[in-house]
Amino acid sequence: MKKIYSIGFMFLFLLGVTSCAEDFIETEPENSIGGIENQLTDLNSAQDALIGMYNDLQDNDIYDGTMVYFAGMWTDEMRHTGSFPTFAQMSGNDPNTENVTLNNMWNGVYNTIFAANNLVDNLVDIEGGSQEDIDVLRGQAYGVRALMYFNLVRFFGPVPLELVPRADVTELDAASSLPRASESEVYTQILNDLGQAIALLEGKQDVRANRWSTGASYALRAQVHLQMDNLTAAQADLETLLGFGYALESDYSTLFGNPLQGSTLSPNETIFGIEFSSVDGGNLAFFYSDQQFGGRDELRPRNELINAFEAGDARVSGFRLNSSGQINVGKYTQAGNGDDDIHVIRYADVLLMLAEVYAKQGNATASDYLNEVRERAGLAPVTLDAGNVDTLIPQERFVEFFAETGDRYHTLKRFGQLDAVVQAKGGAFVAERDNLWPIPQNEIDNNTALSAADQNAGY
Repeated sequence: MKKIYSIGFMFLFLLGVTSCAEDFIETEPENSIGGIENQLTDLNSAQDALIGMYNDLQDNDIYDGTMVYFAGMWTDEMRHTGSFPTFAQMSGNDPNTENVTLNNMWNGVYNTIFAANNLVDNLVDIEGGSQEDIDVLRGQAYGVRALMYFNLVRFFGPVPLELVPRADVTELDAASSLPRASESEVYTQILNDLGQAIALLEGKQDVRANRWSTGASYALRAQVHLQMDNLTAAQADLETLLGFGYALESDYSTLFGNPLQGSTLSPNETIFGIEFSSVDGGNLAFFYSDQQFGGRDELRPRNELINAFEAGDARVSGFRLNSSGQINVGKYTQAGNGDDDIHVIRYADVLLMLAEVYAKQGNATASDYLNEVRERAGLAPVTLDAGNVDTLIPQERFVEFFAETGDRYHTLKRFGQLDAVVQAKGGAFVAERDNLWPIPQNEIDNNTALSAADQNAGY
């Protein structure tokens, strides 16, 4: 699905969805994949379906926008400087259940899941394709489905767990009359999917950063184990990844903000990313950039992020100063054509996860992995141990991954620090919400398996 947006069109479209919610939800979802009516009959149609799944990942309400912005605004990373009321709700930590942009994110994630389900279940025997071809296609679908459910369960808690293809995905209820599965059930499914992805992909794939791979499966599974506080399992996956040949780029700035190229996936460091081009552009630069740089100036870094950098940290290259002396995110620079790639999992994440796992278990080599990331940034080494891991790891992840995947939200929540951050920034703090976002009211209204009682606490 091509997304060629002019600035004027984006403004009118987003203004419409934030002010005309009732009209918007009566239309067919823009990411509809048409269910399973497009049968997978040969290798070409199967590959087209795979490309469709990756196009769904480009949705401006997933990694190309809403999910990243909203996670950043919920924390001390980003502040809302624009005019969209749905953004203002998230920046103030007080979204209502009819937040249309949040609803679009929910639908965008499920539409990607629908596309993955189609490949997982319907790709059995195709003309012109070997068993290895089928394995590689299905393995990628398992991995992407796991990634989507990992996002859902961390933001919304228990969610409907849809695992079979849809005959029709044009109805309003994204999850097709399924009840909310428990968080434990969702995590079990994520781990099962990643196990399938590894079994199907290992040793069979020509690895590219813009395609799901065995390495991406191990990295995501490590994230899941770390989220579940299963340190031994996380350590095993992370140590496996050390032998995959990934490496940090020597210069952090080559990953981001090249004024001529925009951000670019790295063949060395990017374990999985989403690729955009000038004819298939994204939206991050448009929202993060000042009008001087062709953007909308909808979000800017909060002082807490700006002040988190140590003197001499090369990662300040991820900012840029506009003519008014204000600081904007500079990781994405192509506001006009959207030619900025998105890093979803980088090798720096592997190193910082391994540092965390080792420190929590009293392994003295923890400092080595943290300092590999710091040294790339031009900073002096530090000593990491069980006594300071709760401070040093969130700090390092803050300055390394800002404006990328919503990492700040997930890191603070994992360390039990998000409540304090929300309170300190002056957001609306409602303890019973447990920093979960509301299940979209549109889902509750149209999913016959849900009722008002299924709404997250505090909404």
